[in-house]
Amino acid sequence: VETPITFDPPYEDAAGQGKIITLFYPLWNRKTNKFAGVVASDVSLAKIVENILAVHVAQTGYAVLLNGKGEIVAMSEQAEKGLKVEVEKIERGGLSYYYRSLTTSKDRGIGSVYGTIMKEHSGYLNIKMDDGEKHVLVFASLDPINDMKYERDSWKILINVPEKEILSTLFETHRAISM
Repeated sequence: VETPITFDPPYEDAAGQGKIITLFYPLWNRKTNKFAGVVASDVSLAKIVENILAVHVAQTGYAVLLNGKGEIVAMSEQAEKGLKVEVEKIERGGLSYYYRSLTTSKDRGIGSVYGTIMKEHSGYLNIKMDDGEKHVLVFASLDPINDMKYERDSWKILINVPEKEILSTLFETHRAISM
């Protein structure tokens, strides 16, 4: 194991502080070489989520943060509508959690490239989404961290922009410099 630090999947904080993850670091007794305990800390994902929600590309482009299983950690309402993902409400211990995954997208275009997004480290894809428009998807993996099973979990940032919005800027620039 490259680093013994592991983390729990993100969850909504019961105190209303937004999404958090819990990081764990095991402690070992050096004399007996036995497990001695753990140091843990809850870390807010608020700033990361805020940064993802603040991404606006062209007029309607947006960003989405995915964990290594394709579960959505952060996305805007616009992204939720565009990606057509199902939202599952999970009740645990009197708390409500909302689970969303890119695997549940009802958009055929997204469904056709989901495997590529999850398999590749980074990429650029052109797809036709169910809104009838061509879209440009770019994605990149973040540095991996360990999940609770010490398996590598590489989160990804996915950006989706309608192609015509990207091209309109180029065409406007072309018109401006051609006059």
